[in-house]
Amino acid sequence: MSDSRVYQVARRTTSRSAHLAMPVSLLILIPVLLPFAGCSGGKDPVVARVGDREITASYYEEKLSKLKQSELPRDENGLPVDTSTLAGKKAFLDVIIHKELLYLKAIELGYEKEEQITGAQKAMLEFQAGTALHNDLFDVPANVITDEELAAYYGRLPEVRECSFMICNFREDAVKARQAIIDGGLWEDVAEEYHDGAMSPQGDYRMQVKWGYWEDNFEQAVFDLKEGEISQPLETVYGYWILRLEGIKQEEIPPLDSFKDRVLTSIRTRKINLNRKEFMKKMHEKYEFKLDEGALWIVYQGLPEGELLLDPDTQKPIPRGDLKPLDIPVQDMDKFLLQYRQGGELVTLTVGDYKVRFDQMNTFQRPKRSELLGGLRMKLTQEVDKLLVIEEAKARGYFEDPRVTEKVGLRLEEMMASKLHSDVVQYDTYVSPDDLEEFWAEHKQEYVVPEGRNGLVVVCADREQADRAREAAQTGTGWTEILEQYGSDENNKQKGGQFEMVYANGSGALKDALFSLEKVDDVSQPTLVNDKWIVAKLTTIEPSYQKQLDEVRNELGQRIKMRRQDEALVKLLADWREQFGVSIDEGNLARLRSWEELTAGIATDQATS
Repeated sequence: MSDSRVYQVARRTTSRSAHLAMPVSLLILIPVLLPFAGCSGGKDPVVARVGDREITASYYEEKLSKLKQSELPRDENGLPVDTSTLAGKKAFLDVIIHKELLYLKAIELGYEKEEQITGAQKAMLEFQAGTALHNDLFDVPANVITDEELAAYYGRLPEVRECSFMICNFREDAVKARQAIIDGGLWEDVAEEYHDGAMSPQGDYRMQVKWGYWEDNFEQAVFDLKEGEISQPLETVYGYWILRLEGIKQEEIPPLDSFKDRVLTSIRTRKINLNRKEFMKKMHEKYEFKLDEGALWIVYQGLPEGELLLDPDTQKPIPRGDLKPLDIPVQDMDKFLLQYRQGGELVTLTVGDYKVRFDQMNTFQRPKRSELLGGLRMKLTQEVDKLLVIEEAKARGYFEDPRVTEKVGLRLEEMMASKLHSDVVQYDTYVSPDDLEEFWAEHKQEYVVPEGRNGLVVVCADREQADRAREAAQTGTGWTEILEQYGSDENNKQKGGQFEMVYANGSGALKDALFSLEKVDDVSQPTLVNDKWIVAKLTTIEPSYQKQLDEVRNELGQRIKMRRQDEALVKLLADWREQFGVSIDEGNLARLRSWEELTAGIATDQATS
């Protein structure tokens, strides 16, 4: 093994953080909050017990650390609680306790046995098990990339291969077309007989193949050709391709350092795709997948002609009721189409079976004739591949993998809590005129629209250019000319210097600059905004005004209903708290870290990255 550097390719992930601010009715929408009973191990202190379920210190801190400050529970003044105090810690702990109570009540009512929940559990288990398998077999191994792999991939990027091409629906036709070319046939003449696809945009059978732009197996086969060589039939989602390498040219590309991350990502994706393709080939053998090409052609010929995804007039998906059925001759209904082994049993699908499925598909699910036979083959194969991955994940024990069961259990708890909230939380949904008047009197001040100011801005390269731009504006130079002479930001120029209106209750340097001006057409001093110098000209002042009740009547009605819903839930939670029993260990709770302590490292990392 050489001393080659190894790159670990980091994947971008999205952290799903919970919104924990009141009102408590929003709790049922919060993901990733329900812990698992008995999941704590070792000496992890228990800070609370809800019925027979424990809330541990590590769980509490893990959930708290994922929040933004604006997502913390609020105090009576509407401000985020201080989680360094015992009262603040209790406020956040209450959010977790409330979720536990919702779950326990759902279990008591037998929600976990309902068809909706059991069906969701099966679907989620299959999805998460397949995801875990994919992660272990393809994603993680592909993260390691050596210097040699990087150099080899980058070295091929300048190369452009000029090829003649043909696409055939059937391998047999592709074999015949290839032999006809080898026997001396002209490409155009052979293509006239065997080519099933469209010609190039230039109206010929020529194309360019650049490294990194095509499906990996196809690309590798093309780049293995010698000049003048004809490829073997290459199976793709569009059919079977025949290519002849006509020539090779080189293009200039940027230095590797200027886009190394993108190259590493491309290499990683390539490795995943190639390994996945090889894996599925083995799965086809293991689970006895077979697809009859003759029956496939019958199905393809029955696809509706010219079917579109969207209605040309409405630009909306074509309704299922307006879609044409698959046109299959009666005598072909019982013909064998495909098979695979699932759960130890051999599953067989006939042409008639597929017609039933096809006629129930929406416009996006249905194969189209324009996708050629390869498109139909691909969709059928992909459907079976999903089932085979699930079958293999089950065989390898992924359905019992803690990573899988934990995620599924967590989501099921959320579903049951949501269903319980919908079924059990009852409140008066009628809002009378008197209710609206009373609520309006209490909250009228919240519907005052502050003064707004608008104008024009020029973003300059430095303070000197900003000074010159201000002088030009004060002497009456048009803003378009100012942007051309002194502007350094193309986006700012394209917008003509326009920006969204700024309000008096806003914040930031631009707001301060605009509100420092006395009247329309005044020009601001050069101001530093996000490390860029700007000059702003005030063009519009919209005075503050009070909205009227009729303008916000619907919004107020919804707020009243939400408040009633919250009050009803709070009462239920109090009852359930007494029913199931809640105990809090204030000593353990007091020792937990605050939100500021838990997020200090994250904030530092972000500030220095």
